[in-house]
Formats: sequence, C-alpha cells, structure tokens
Amino acid sequence: MITRRYWGLLVLIVVLSVNSGFAEDWPEFRGAGRLGIWHETGVLEQFPDVGLKARWRVPVHAGYSGPAVAGGRVFVTDFEMTNGMRGTERALAL
Repeated sequence: MITRRYWGLLVLIVVLSVNSGFAEDWPEFRGAGRLGIWHETGVLEQFPDVGLKARWRVPVHAGYSGPAVAGGRVFVTDFEMTNGMRGTERALAL
C-alpha cells in the first residue's frame, strides 16, 4: 500500500515538472535575478525587414511596471481613471 502511494507521488512530481520545462518564466524586470539573460532556444537572431505580425492585442491603460511572464501567462498593471485623478490600480493576468 505504501509503495503505491510513493509511486503515485513520484508520477505526480514527474508530470508537474515536465510541464514547467517548456518555457522560461520572466517573473521580474530583466528576468530571473534581473540579469537580462534568457536561456530559450529557437529565438530569432534578427527581426524580418517587414517586422513581426502581432498574434494578439489587449487594451491596457497606462501602468507603472513592465510585463512579467509566469506559468504561461503575462501579468501587467495599469491605472484606470474614473473621475479626474481618481481611479483604480489593476493587476491583469492575460
């Protein structure tokens, strides 16, 4: 019985760790450790002369920070004005 429990736990750990290995998270300014270095493969060496085609767009108001990428999502903050200088600060998970 204990052996089955350990095997189940081992399988769960392996499955969860495989999913996180596909892309590097970019959790803070300039990436992990703020070093400005990524370890992705298959990244363009040079942009095409015609530029890149946008795959998606999301309207976001002015904000105070850059995007952070974690768990396959992009996180940003913005400020939505409601009345004069009053408004709401928001954290958006895209």
